[in-house]
Amino acid sequence: MGAQIRVPMDLLQDLASDLSALSSQFSGISTSAVVGSAIGAPEVLSALDTFTGNWSKHRGKLIDSIDAVQKQASESYKQFSKTDQDLANALLKGAK
Repeated sequence: MGAQIRVPMDLLQDLASDLSALSSQFSGISTSAVVGSAIGAPEVLSALDTFTGNWSKHRGKLIDSIDAVQKQASESYKQFSKTDQDLANALLKGAK
């Protein structure tokens, strides 16, 4: 008998949903709030400014990666669901 693929569909769907929510959360993070709250020594302000600049650049890359994996998980869920339904329909058709 051929190899079997077992996919926990609920987990795959949850993964896609969780990644979408995570991407939205990362997109909503404001770096200006971090810099605006800097009070005190110029060294602290400079360090925060450097951090927020780097964070903005790297956050965009991180969001792009999260979005790519989310799309893959979502498409995998759709395709596995379709294949499962197609196979079930073929079995029902063959049983008639």
